[in-house]
Amino acid sequence: MIFNGNIKSGKLEIYNRKQMKDWIATRKDGLVRIQVRQPRVSRSINQNDYFHGVLLKKLGDELGYEIEEMKGVIKWLFHVKSTSDLSSTEFEDLCRRVRRWAAIELNINLPEPNETDNEAA
Repeated sequence: MIFNGNIKSGKLEIYNRKQMKDWIATRKDGLVRIQVRQPRVSRSINQNDYFHGVLLKKLGDELGYEIEEMKGVIKWLFHVKSTSDLSSTEFEDLCRRVRRWAAIELNINLPEPNETDNEAA
């Protein structure tokens, strides 16, 4: 079960504390694992537009693939099960690796995100 909260001034504030206590009361005695971590920051709409509208589109046009086919190739080449599961940092790393691969292996120079207008792509 996942319960959300906030760390404020070095103290953990748990949202819906009563729900958490009620759930714990239904469990058998035994060991549990408590994990506290920052929520994952999903990729932005701009990152998604750049990936599909610039990277995949330009690579697909050069190599003769549709965007979804090119996405499958990239996922296979870079061992990515699902791009939607990547955090914004992981997603940017994937885009960087794709740009580098395209430049080195295919001699295709793909623009950086700040070098293009994602909406026009």
